[in-house]
Amino acid sequence: MKALNAIPGGHMIRRITMAGGTFAVAMGAGFFMQQGDASAGRDVARSDLTTAPVTAPTAALQTVSAEATNEVETNPVLDDVTFEAVLSDAETVAPTVANFDPDTAPETDTPEFPAAPAADTVAAEGSSCDPFMSARAMDAALVQLTLAAPCHSAQPLTVHHEGLMFTATTDASGNARIMAPALREEAMFIAAFDDGTGAIAETSVSDLVNYDRVVLQWQGDAGFEVHAMEFGANYGEQGHVWREAAREATDAATGTGGFLLELGQAVGDAPLLAEVYTFPTGKSPQAGTISLSVEAEITVNNCATDVSAQTLERTAEASVRIADLTLSIPECEAIGEFLVLRDLLTDLTLAQG
Repeated sequence: MKALNAIPGGHMIRRITMAGGTFAVAMGAGFFMQQGDASAGRDVARSDLTTAPVTAPTAALQTVSAEATNEVETNPVLDDVTFEAVLSDAETVAPTVANFDPDTAPETDTPEFPAAPAADTVAAEGSSCDPFMSARAMDAALVQLTLAAPCHSAQPLTVHHEGLMFTATTDASGNARIMAPALREEAMFIAAFDDGTGAIAETSVSDLVNYDRVVLQWQGDAGFEVHAMEFGANYGEQGHVWREAAREATDAATGTGGFLLELGQAVGDAPLLAEVYTFPTGKSPQAGTISLSVEAEITVNNCATDVSAQTLERTAEASVRIADLTLSIPECEAIGEFLVLRDLLTDLTLAQG
């Protein structure tokens, strides 16, 4: 199906709606970025989450088979970091991929990360190179991360949280302030540098129960974006929430409507990027449906290639639904058009309170 949609400014963009059979979606615990032979992750218990195994740099995407339980999930492996975490009450169906045997995969060394200071302040350690990070809960179930890494000035790092991964950078002094969405009430975040060092911070996000949250994450210039059509809105109308009309966290905190948060900095050859849509399900006075879709713009950087992404959907009932996506982008004659994937994310339905 092809449709012309108006956007602000009077321009028309052709959008091609993709049927379910034209893209591959795997439901499961995560996805695996691999180039040649790479190390596979190991299951970790909650008490072991001061670790983040590191592998060689990676590129092409494929789904990994994983043995999921109600408590332990194997998170994505993106770029050069393999990270594992625990999701509570996650809904998973383990995917399968030929030629991958987690029992025979080589193990990786496990660097230890120092925990954050007890108070919501960054500890000063004089000439110490140990990074430190604190976390503070904010409105709309967001978390303010404050990182001090004096020996990592102007360096990229990867933020990990419950399967979410995105790239950030420190400033010239080795500091960074990062706003991140919580996907769990007892929220733990890891900041990992390429040299295997990093820091952990935790905080409680008690108001997360009031929000539904969806994440789309990918690597590099894949052209993805999230669109939310609140209560029957069309493209360009009030209630169409996307990166060009993202709204603010205060809109969700007050129950006015949802908002979009862009995560990740486009640094390096293959940065980890994400978009997060949040709706205040427990605070909204309206009833109706919020239609969610993923779109992929066909660009000179992705045309005639396969691109991959992952979605994480966290409902107010505290369950997490994870799906891996591989999409074949049309030939370069279609540059400027958009592919619309309407069945990848679950629409939100709000009953009258």
